[in-house]
Amino acid sequence: MTMTAAHMGYTFYCLCAIALFATTVWILRNGRKVKVTESAMLLVILGGLIYDNFMLGVGSLIFQESQGLLIATIPRFAIHALCTPLLIMHAALSCGRLNVPGYRSRTIITWWGATTFLCILLGLVREIDPVFQYSVEGGIAAFRPSGEGGPPLAEVTTVFSLIVMGIALTRFIRWPWMLTSATVILIFNIFFLENGAVTNLGEIILLSGSVATGAYAVSYAAKERELKKQEALARRKPKDNEEELVTQ
Repeated sequence: MTMTAAHMGYTFYCLCAIALFATTVWILRNGRKVKVTESAMLLVILGGLIYDNFMLGVGSLIFQESQGLLIATIPRFAIHALCTPLLIMHAALSCGRLNVPGYRSRTIITWWGATTFLCILLGLVREIDPVFQYSVEGGIAAFRPSGEGGPPLAEVTTVFSLIVMGIALTRFIRWPWMLTSATVILIFNIFFLENGAVTNLGEIILLSGSVATGAYAVSYAAKERELKKQEALARRKPKDNEEELVTQ
């Protein structure tokens, strides 16, 4: 099988995901200075996205129609089911970092944590013992679920959860990128669900929004820490002046 435009497209997505992975590592290194580490969850999701696009862009050329391709396919869907809902928890913690009203409440974070866990369960139930069918789409040879696992409730819940938090970020923080990226993948999934290249592009856009939000949270935390330092110094100066007057 020769490399087609579709193979090159998925390979490009793989490189984009690697770039996002590297960016997230950089964010985490800076975030450690201000104790902002929730972007670590994105590394797991991006690792799965890299593997997914690598298998579609390169793996399908290596294995073609074989047992090896089927074995390599199973982790694609397992990682997707286990890791994608973590975007909900990352968004909720980012909202807390950015002081979105209510998101520093333990109750709200627990609620979003429960939603994340529910989506993981729904994703696993849908992917348990799926019937994989070999197909060629746009020149890409792959095994795909037969579609008998029911509606993708986990994916739908994840996207709508991100939209809800994206609205809050846009309203209170004037940060629209979470809402924008979640809306884009929702539109792609409504109108282009059967087109794997378009839906994978939507995932790249969605992760870009999450990575950007993680970077903004680190920047916000750094500014907040600097402001607290300045306030502490401002409070200390009058005390120092009083001590000088007493000694005089």
